[in-house]
Amino acid sequence: MYNSSKKKEISEICQEISDSILLGICVPLSEAQN
Repeated sequence: MYNSSKKKEISEICQEISDSILLGICVPLSEAQN
């Protein structure tokens, strides 16, 4: 149980991080294109 809950916690954090990275990359790119 501990491992699975920890795994979910880590994956959720990674999702948030990847979302932030995507925003940090995609927003400047889309602004540059406009």
